[in-house]
Amino acid sequence: MNVHDRLDPVAGVDPLPADDFRRQGVKAVVDVGASNRGAWRHGADKYLAGTGLRDALAGMPDGEW
Repeated sequence: MNVHDRLDPVAGVDPLPADDFRRQGVKAVVDVGASNRGAWRHGADKYLAGTGLRDALAGMPDGEW
């Protein structure tokens, strides 16, 4: 899983790496968008506090993470 904010100065360079990682032709990474606030959007605390990551984890089948 890749959680990204397009305005994140680190993750925003290539916010959709799922296109780059495949397992037997099938995407092996799920891209999840987030909207962090503030000047520095790359902090883990911002991703953990957001609903994008939590919603994606809640929707995963048991054993996937």
